[in-house]
Amino acid sequence: MTTTKQKDYYTIGQVVNKLKTRFNDVTISKIRFLEDEGLIKPERTASGYRKFLTGDLERLKSILSLQKEQYLPLSVIKRNISIVNKGIKKKKLRLTKQQDGFRAKDLKKYSLSDAAKKHRLSRKQIQELINYAIIKTDDNGGKKVLSELDLKILDIVKSLAKFGIEARHLKMFDNMSEKEAMLIFQIAAPLVKNKKRFEDKVTDISNSFQGLRKLLLERSLHEALDEKPL
Repeated sequence: MTTTKQKDYYTIGQVVNKLKTRFNDVTISKIRFLEDEGLIKPERTASGYRKFLTGDLERLKSILSLQKEQYLPLSVIKRNISIVNKGIKKKKLRLTKQQDGFRAKDLKKYSLSDAAKKHRLSRKQIQELINYAIIKTDDNGGKKVLSELDLKILDIVKSLAKFGIEARHLKMFDNMSEKEAMLIFQIAAPLVKNKKRFEDKVTDISNSFQGLRKLLLERSLHEALDEKPL
């Protein structure tokens, strides 16, 4: 009587089935994407198929948890990959989240010409973004300067330009951010004299808002797709 040797690994399909109970949006494509991003590195069989060990499965749970429950982008997860490698615990996730949180600090300033040169934008393009309040200038000795946050905004604006998105299309984000900031400040204002508690409260609320925005947008995209199927 022969016996069949039990495999000591999971196929990619089996991994998806195991993760579905907790992460219902996980797919084979998503797991392949995480592999392409260097976040997981499953071994291969002699035939070239992926084989996921128990450690790979736990690593995937940690990454998906960070995305779904902590609303952390992949860029942040990548920067903290050593924590993922150790098997992330909730306490550590909180610390990771706060590293990218709000900090009441003096922001570095940059001249408009430096910003234009760094991002290969014309002064006209930058002026248009200023006109729509997508980036905002301060006065420094009679010269207009941008903060380091505005330079990061320019990075995103430039990447969106590839899709034909212009400054006028982005005005709604500035309007929404001002309303959100006012609401967050009203909630956190009683703690304003305690800098650490104030920063932590602002970070927690803003992260929750970010997660809510993401889910509302995802729902709206599904609704749009139902109305105009591909």
